Formats: sequence, C-alpha cells, structure tokens
Amino acid sequence: MQKIRLNQKSPNFYELLGPVFGSRTIEQETNDRFYDDAEKEWFLLLDQDAYLGIASVSGKIIKNFWAVNADAAEALLREILSEGWRLKGIVPRTHERVFARLGFRTSAYRKNFIEVHYEKEITFPVLNVQMIPIAKISANDYNPNRMAGPELNLLRISIEEDGYTQPVVAYHDPERDIYEIVDGFHRYLCATQFFHLEEIPVVVIDKPIDQRIASTIRHNRARGTHQIPDMSHIVCTLSNRGWDDARICQYLGMELDEVIRLKQVSGLKEAFAHHVFSHSWQEFEHKLQENS
Repeated sequence: MQKIRLNQKSPNFYELLGPVFGSRTIEQETNDRFYDDAEKEWFLLLDQDAYLGIASVSGKIIKNFWAVNADAAEALLREILSEGWRLKGIVPRTHERVFARLGFRTSAYRKNFIEVHYEKEITFPVLNVQMIPIAKISANDYNPNRMAGPELNLLRISIEEDGYTQPVVAYHDPERDIYEIVDGFHRYLCATQFFHLEEIPVVVIDKPIDQRIASTIRHNRARGTHQIPDMSHIVCTLSNRGWDDARICQYLGMELDEVIRLKQVSGLKEAFAHHVFSHSWQEFEHKLQENS
C-alpha cells in the first residue's frame, strides 16, 4: 500500500488525481463532488494503480473522504491524523464506525452524511511507572541537552533529599529489550554515577524515531539548555525525513527564523530540501496556523 500526500502545486497532481475528479463511481458512492481547490491537501492510498482511499483537508476541515472498504478508510484516516490536526468536517456516513473507533465524535447531519469532530486524546503514561533495571536502559544518540557540573550536582542533591519525583521517559526496543531514554538522561546519570542504583522508575512511550526526537526536544526546550550544532543536526535530520518548516516549528516549538538559522549552521544545501520558500511571510504563517 502506497501513501501519498500532495497538493495542487505537486508536479504529479493531475496525473494522480485527474481520474478522481472525473469519477462518477466515487461521486455516486459518496454523494459528493471532488474539486481541485488550491487550498486542499490531498491524501491518497494506492495499491499499484488501484485507488484504495482518497481524502482532502483544508484548514483542518475534511472536505472529501472516500475509501473502498473499512480497512482502507482506517489506514487513510490514521495517515491524516498523524499530522496532529484537530479535525472536523462533513463526511459520507459509509465509514461512520471507523471514524468513531478512531476517536471522532459523530452526529447525524443529513441523510447520507455525518458531522465528525476530533480532539486529540490526552493520555497519562505517567500513571504507568515501571521499575526498570539500569542495565536495560541506554542513552539516545541525538539529545542536544547539556547540563553543567553545578546543575548536575544540584540534581544529585535534589534526588538525595527528595528522592526520584520524576520518572525517566523511555522507548522500549523489543528486539534488543533495551529502554532508550527520551527524557531524563541526567536522572539516569545520577543513578549510575552517584547512587549506583540497580533500577529506576521509567515511563514508556511508544513512538517512531522522528517523533521521539521531537519529544526529547520539547522536554528540553521547556526546561534545559541546548547546543546549537546539535540542534542544527536535529533540524536537518527531521528535514531529511520529510518534515517541512511548518511541521518542525509546530512540533519543536520554534519560530521560522530559528529553524532557518539552524539549517544555515549546518552549511548543507540538503537541509533546505523541504524548506518552504513562500511568496510572503503571511503565506507561511497561514500554513503554520493551519498545522497548529
């Protein structure tokens, strides 16, 4: 199954979506017309040359939605939700159960349509703290946060006096049976360097590597200091993974000029492969607001 995201500026836009705009089958199944509006972002699921699912989103509103079956509808919807948008819209009733299963509130709208509304669920992994052996915990290789000697010593004193009041956040790699630290490296360092503990409290989150990198940076920026060269490497890594400037700004809590400066620090032209060269600053800010 191939997942494709594109808009009207994409070079293969009409090649891929031309058959959709002229499809009477899709129109009959959805009771809806699919138009090539400039502001829409399109999401496609393809199996070789066969269309499995098609959706468009504009301003976090689902404008069009069609899928051949419930499995395709779920895969398509999960792909859209991965953008982190608070979505709403009017969609065909056909896949109402899929929308409900993925956390959308649904309500009747018209005979063949439903109104859907999604607010990202807030989870509480902190309620599932585990005591993990030190030998199974490892640092990650991307954290740009550094702590000076006096601050590390203060953290040591804090743990001595108050105990571990915050668990380490980690990702469990089942193949290696290792817990890779996402946040809390210095709490881990105190356990190994000063206290020689055999186990420490850990909260496990299950995210792909690019989202773990973003999680680490968010934790650090809320509280710590950063090394510019390392932050530059992080931004370039995410850019190389297909993150555009608006997404980097949204998920790392940065301003556009900071992202550009960090790319410039790298000195690599590849860092600008996904850079948004907007016609105006307002155009970029509009895109950033759509993603927030």
